[in-house]
Amino acid sequence: MAVGKMDYQFTAKHSVFGRYLFDRGALNQPNRWDADKSNILFANLLKQTAREHAFTLGDTYLLGANTVNAFRVALNRGYSFRSRFPDLPSWPKLGSKMYGYPDPSYVGLAVTGGVTLQTGAGGGGENFKQVVNTYGVNDDVSWVHGTHQLAFGTSLLRMMEVNYVQSIPQGGASFNGSILGLGYADFLTGNAATFLQNNPTTHNNSQWFFAMYASDTWKATRKVTMSYGVR
Repeated sequence: MAVGKMDYQFTAKHSVFGRYLFDRGALNQPNRWDADKSNILFANLLKQTAREHAFTLGDTYLLGANTVNAFRVALNRGYSFRSRFPDLPSWPKLGSKMYGYPDPSYVGLAVTGGVTLQTGAGGGGENFKQVVNTYGVNDDVSWVHGTHQLAFGTSLLRMMEVNYVQSIPQGGASFNGSILGLGYADFLTGNAATFLQNNPTTHNNSQWFFAMYASDTWKATRKVTMSYGVR
């Protein structure tokens, strides 16, 4: 993780600040399959990376003896990627008469009482990529007037998200012994209990968020303080 900060005082009434944060995580890198291709079970360990950037810029200005304006800009970017190995076999490559999508190949296989490859039927063991970007601005004003402390402001946020899921384009077969009584017996004779396949999907979503608020903190008496507002 890396963190950076900046503060600058223009005048007694005017100051600005900046904050930046970067974080990165990785899972199973390097992976054993990268160096040893003798056992395909090593390929069950997926490689996953994630990165996060967050930046905030703020401007605070004293409008008067009792009034403060705070303006903020925020930019955030998140990225997560789970990758399949590029050199794995697939059902079409092994001779199955089926369509294989051009996505990275793998064998989805689950044998009851035996081996499981790429989470069996393929779900959860696929390539996955997610990118989330958010951009926001907000402005807040605080005003002290007599026994009242008034606050009001507005915010505008834009969120954009892209998800890519490989899902099960190369197919996933399960052998549970429902035909011959043993999972391996069904597997060796080609009697699959289920075979699932679907296409990769991409979701591209974006949305605007807008909000306003106003509130008042009123010191009604020496011992009684009331707070109320609307959003």
